[in-house]
Amino acid sequence: GAFAGLGDMTVSDASGNFLLAINAGGVTDPLGRSITYSATGLPPREIPWSDMQINQATGVISGVHDSLGNESFNVTIIASNGHSSISKTFVLTIQNDG
Repeated sequence: GAFAGLGDMTVSDASGNFLLAINAGGVTDPLGRSITYSATGLPPREIPWSDMQINQATGVISGVHDSLGNESFNVTIIASNGHSSISKTFVLTIQNDG
């Protein structure tokens, strides 16, 4: 089903030097309409190049986040076909690894 592989997860911040990428895509519309993704609750911008965002076409969340400690965020992914939408909320924990 939609968002089947998406659940609570813990990722390393890799000292803020690694581009995090989370695939939240894979939603399909039975009539073949295109899916647009959005997200709420992503880690806030810390420095200009560190913004985490979701690709509206693919559902991939990417960005750099240098955690000061283990931080958890309640992230909600929304997939819409222009007529209806579905959503999934998961906990994204970012570990401080340097």
